[in-house]
Amino acid sequence: MEPQGEFNILDIHSKPIQGDVFPVNAIHSDQSWNETEPLITPEKVKALHLFGIPLVSGMKDPLTGRNDVFPITQIAEHIDYAVATAELETGLTIFPRKYDKSKPFDPQEYKSYGYFQLPYRPIASIEEVSIKIANQEKLWSIPLEWIATSNLVWGQLNILTVGILGVVTDTGKAQPIADAAGNALLFNALFGRDSYWIPEMWRFKLTAGFPQGKVPKVVNELIGTIAAMEVLALLATTYAKNNSQSLSVGGLSESTGGMGPQLFDARLKLLEKKRSVLTKKLKNMYQLLFISDNC
Repeated sequence: MEPQGEFNILDIHSKPIQGDVFPVNAIHSDQSWNETEPLITPEKVKALHLFGIPLVSGMKDPLTGRNDVFPITQIAEHIDYAVATAELETGLTIFPRKYDKSKPFDPQEYKSYGYFQLPYRPIASIEEVSIKIANQEKLWSIPLEWIATSNLVWGQLNILTVGILGVVTDTGKAQPIADAAGNALLFNALFGRDSYWIPEMWRFKLTAGFPQGKVPKVVNELIGTIAAMEVLALLATTYAKNNSQSLSVGGLSESTGGMGPQLFDARLKLLEKKRSVLTKKLKNMYQLLFISDNC
């Protein structure tokens, strides 16, 4: 499942998270140690997760009389499905996707400095926070300078309007935000202490996922584990009739016994345990074990 075409995750109209999405909030790492890599390949799945396992069917093809060989190219299909399965089991967005999400105005959450909890992990950048009406017409866009992104990787953002008069650029010079003070006063007046819960008032446009298709190695480990389990499960079914065989020639007979599908049990149990551990670790890293808000 390779990303399609160029995916510019951080364009001119977006605000990125603070630091990297992995390792979370990191701002520098030793270039000799890469903690992210492209999506795992079929060759790596075979080498890392299926080492020593002959990828050969336990049944003979009735037309050729030979045992079918599981082509390594077919593992690529299982990797695609494994990506989708890993996303479902962990709640992560692995490859970058853009989302358009609506949320209600909740006065209790807004009083906590415009607190919002979005259901995506990891969020790499925020493109727009706006106020809309039911026909999706945008009434007002919140200046991105107001958006706090230090917890964005965990789906949390805050709107900070108090005392904002300008921002400091990379050159060290203060640059005023147009109408910042007036906007802040208007914003707080509209949504002050006597405001009420309003459905679908907020609109968020954002990008979630790991940028440039660079997957954390630990995520690749989970994807490879899931793909290997699917391959082994398919192979095991072809050995279902191989528990015992008998051969008779004239008055002599010989019987042999085999493990049948149990041949793969040890490896499958090892992979199943690894899958469970990795899933829990990733969910814990991106705070996906428990998600709760007032929506």
